[in-house]
Amino acid sequence: MSTPEREETDRELSRCYADIDRVTAERDALQALLTAADERADAARAFVSRLIECAGGQPSIATGYLSDILDALKPAEGGGDEAGRISLSDKALSLIDEEIRIKGLPS
Repeated sequence: MSTPEREETDRELSRCYADIDRVTAERDALQALLTAADERADAARAFVSRLIECAGGQPSIATGYLSDILDALKPAEGGGDEAGRISLSDKALSLIDEEIRIKGLPS
């Protein structure tokens, strides 16, 4: 037996699950972009390090600039790792669970 209240609850629950799927897909896409950017930064750091090595012991303005570039390419302190991404996802899911609980929807 289906009641209008139950049908509305089912629609709301379907919207919540669709939101979870959408947010998860967005997160995964952003993670892929971040991974690609990290790989490019790693390649740039390796290239600049190699240029500094090739300069050998000949200090110059150029090697000073290369050292500055290498410092600028260093990863940020406390950068986002896989654990950070997962904890953000867990937080988002707990907020959605709380919303479902508040609205009295079946989980």
